[in-house]
Amino acid sequence: FQTNVPAPVVTVEPAYVDLAKMTSATAQVDFKLTNYGLIAAKDVNLQFTDTDRYTVVPLVDQVGDLAASSTLTVPVLFV
Repeated sequence: FQTNVPAPVVTVEPAYVDLAKMTSATAQVDFKLTNYGLIAAKDVNLQFTDTDRYTVVPLVDQVGDLAASSTLTVPVLFV
């Protein structure tokens, strides 16, 4: 038999950003966080590392709890 255990299942789209394809000095990328799980994901946060070319500035860095079956868009600036 099969049992479904409630657990948060969070994905982030896009999974990566190809900085080599960015042509402007600044760009905004919207990251979509989706919780496919049956319970909330607790204390969700995003962490980014600056590159030689860009400083990464998330406009929301502390998401907090992401409810079950929900989606949140986090805009991130590359400057």
